[in-house]
Amino acid sequence: MKRSIILLVLVLVLQPSTLHADEGNGQGQAYVRPTPVRIGGAVTIAFGSPGLAFGQALLIVADNPGPVVHPQLGLVCLDILGPSAQIALSTLLDANGNASLTVGVPNLPQLVGFAPAYALALTVDFSIPGPVPISLSKTVRLNFANPDGYLPAGTLSITRALHTATALGADGADNRTRVLVAGGGSGTILSPVASDTTEIYSPLHRSFSPGPTMAVERALHQSLRLDDGRVLIIGGVDSNGLCSTSCETFDPATGQFTATGSMIEARAGHVATKLANGKVLVTGGVATIMGGSTNIATVLMTARNSAELFDPVTGVWTLLPAMAAPRFEHAQVLLPGGGVLIAGGINGGTTVFGQGLPTYTNSCEVFDPTTNSFFSTGSLPQGLAGHGLSVLANGDVLATGGIRNIFFVPTAVPDASRWNGATWSATATLSGGVAFHTQLASRVGGQALIHGGLSGTLLALGASAVAGRHDGTAFTAAAPIGVDPGIPGSSASARGSHTMVELFDGSYLLVGGADGNSAFANAFTWIE
Repeated sequence: MKRSIILLVLVLVLQPSTLHADEGNGQGQAYVRPTPVRIGGAVTIAFGSPGLAFGQALLIVADNPGPVVHPQLGLVCLDILGPSAQIALSTLLDANGNASLTVGVPNLPQLVGFAPAYALALTVDFSIPGPVPISLSKTVRLNFANPDGYLPAGTLSITRALHTATALGADGADNRTRVLVAGGGSGTILSPVASDTTEIYSPLHRSFSPGPTMAVERALHQSLRLDDGRVLIIGGVDSNGLCSTSCETFDPATGQFTATGSMIEARAGHVATKLANGKVLVTGGVATIMGGSTNIATVLMTARNSAELFDPVTGVWTLLPAMAAPRFEHAQVLLPGGGVLIAGGINGGTTVFGQGLPTYTNSCEVFDPTTNSFFSTGSLPQGLAGHGLSVLANGDVLATGGIRNIFFVPTAVPDASRWNGATWSATATLSGGVAFHTQLASRVGGQALIHGGLSGTLLALGASAVAGRHDGTAFTAAAPIGVDPGIPGSSASARGSHTMVELFDGSYLLVGGADGNSAFANAFTWIE
């Protein structure tokens, strides 16, 4: 009976799909947004169609993502006609067009090995005369996952570090769920091996597929999602050490790159932040990395104090007033009030006993988008580079890790400090020294989520698998990268220079990275 209801509803659909099969039929605004299927907790699946007050909705689940072909829908990424297809919930939406279903999950770590389920939502608008329009959401995968556990998430076609990873969807209700992984490769920060290739990660299939080729090779570049859905790729360095002004945009609707305005100055190791007004702030970086493997100081002396602003509407970059100091491998973060805090970085190089060494700045400044200018704020306790930066639940900012010179040797440190809007103060350190780690603000509790990082010294470089949370007062270690309590034999996988990006369901994708010897091609998903 349930399957006959599905068939009855589907014959009312107006037109075939024009999107990827797992992204819905392109009509209306149907969405499905699950939380992670947290073992020992619960899963909540929100679904509906915003604005469709009191419309009819079906949440359909099956054990096979298909695809199947329907005469009106075209390809559908759910086996809606198979024996496992079930209507998990048939309901009227509320006044805002939303509904949800919550199901408890037993506390059995071994559930992580069970086969996933798949789900999509159908909404029906009976208020429109004539043929009844149906809106079909994306298809989502429901995987059992242990809190703080790591599930293998496919393998890249090449090893990648110093790359970027950007979620293509705006939020959990967006039907686009994929992640664009761009550039990077092997090598080191001062002697990178770049690539012009990209790959697309599908959370539905937990795998990577080839993406389009970029205009130039890139490592130590930046990428971010613009408000219109395109992904902006900014600058970087090629395998010859040449830094680029080149920028391009990736359009998920076409799956292609298009050239956009070039920066005024070539740069790599810069930082980019999207502002509340949709424009993009880029700061610092170096002008060249040619010869970095033999003459570190010469490269670091090209660190820039310049900044530029990108307007996505015109595709034009504008040079801004100079920052207080040159900055390379610094950190910056968007503040709750709309400004951008810029902290630390390498400000040049020097030679000591014939050895090139970086010099660091502890200076910090805030970019004010209302005046397009910078103003100074309190300095870090120590000059740092390669550190993490994120906003805590109360609006303070936490800086962790990084490198600084200890006895004339660049060394990863466990330092942590907290900015209250005016001054910095030291706080509880990490469990070990790391740099070029990932640090993201938790959407659950506001803590800093810290994963991996390079460890040791420039002369004896290693990597860390340590992961944990820092609430601004204390650091609490969690399971190491790669370890899952429900997977026998899972082991720690140390790495730095990787990427970590939040997926549509609130889980996180950790991609690539390197240790002191080689780069990696594997990936994991992780949930809080």
